[in-house]
Amino acid sequence: MITQWLLVRVCMLVTTFYRRRKDPAISGQGPQQIQLETEVKKLWAPLSLIVIFSIGCLYWFLPWVKEMLVFGSVKQPVYWHSHLSRILQPLWFERIVDALRWMIPSIPKVSPFTRPETIVTVGWIYWLPVITGLVILVRKRLSALGQVLPFLIFLAFVISYTVMSSPLYLQIIQGSVPFMKFFRVATRMGLFMPIALATLIALMWDDILAFAKRRSKTAIGIFAVLSLLELSWLAIPINAMPPLNADTRAMLEEVRTAPGNLVLDLPFCTAGGNGVCTEQQCPHYPDSTVGQCFRQHHEKRVFGLYQARMTESHCALYDKAPYQSWFKAWGQNRCLNEEEWKDFCGFLDSQPELSAVLVYPSIWKAAGTESCRADFEKRLGAPLSETPFLLWGRDEDRTPKPATVVRYGTRCR
Repeated sequence: MITQWLLVRVCMLVTTFYRRRKDPAISGQGPQQIQLETEVKKLWAPLSLIVIFSIGCLYWFLPWVKEMLVFGSVKQPVYWHSHLSRILQPLWFERIVDALRWMIPSIPKVSPFTRPETIVTVGWIYWLPVITGLVILVRKRLSALGQVLPFLIFLAFVISYTVMSSPLYLQIIQGSVPFMKFFRVATRMGLFMPIALATLIALMWDDILAFAKRRSKTAIGIFAVLSLLELSWLAIPINAMPPLNADTRAMLEEVRTAPGNLVLDLPFCTAGGNGVCTEQQCPHYPDSTVGQCFRQHHEKRVFGLYQARMTESHCALYDKAPYQSWFKAWGQNRCLNEEEWKDFCGFLDSQPELSAVLVYPSIWKAAGTESCRADFEKRLGAPLSETPFLLWGRDEDRTPKPATVVRYGTRCR
């Protein structure tokens, strides 16, 4: 984001000075005409860039197409649309209003950005030039809009898909464009917004520059203020999991160096971002994905799977004994019964590559009760270690909550 922020502003400044130096007589007398270049000698540079860019895109696009073909039909409801106001409302605007509310409590609260999936704003550094250029074209000659009409239509399509929740409209779009069936969150169409807006700015740049030249101090002031406001937002660290404490890191390092290449997390989780498997096999979503997060530290294989898109075939892997009874116990928040303990010990015997059994009593709360802990110690012996960590909160302010992980041996007595 910071790289993009810098590139956009550097390009604007360089282009501004280049155009003024090349044509200091720019006065805004009528819209510039778009001319198509047909001389091959002048096209080699842009064509070469297009080829290089296309090769880079194919590097990720072809594996993506292959994955789509493997998945076939994917259950994929579309939700989390955005309000139209959030397309124009920059992120820093809410912080300014909240600060003013300390002095003037009567100021109404602006639309909250409570869900990241509903944020589609790209900032006023894009919108102001676009709106300015369109107003200039309309005022000078309405027919001049023809030079930007294709991109206006594209922009309107992106915005409509982002804000409309009409099932019929979404079905038409998803049925017409193959990859759209993989869209889980409609607002992610906002990724195309900078492309559409930047293209419109480039096509209208001479008119925008001529307009700004006559108001150079105002334009420079707006550019500087908006850039600083956006930079103040970019300077805030992105949301991330709280750092692990020394004891937890030490425990995970012990797991990493232990014999075997497999870790059993209780509970573990099988879930898809499109909802498949989640209800049946991930009763404590998303907390129970923590075992897969810890995999980044101990570097061992783990049970469970969390992917953005899943099919019923993924669920089938764990749709059998003994996993079914575990999911049931976790969902009912109870300890294992005698028959399930017997199956559990038999399962451990069948897994010679196990390095550790990690239990999360803060997630599977029954495992933290005195009777259930006694059952674990009866079968697996006393815990090898018990360390605290922080789970990322699900409330609005994302407050981390304390949790613990208990490491046991990998064989029943």
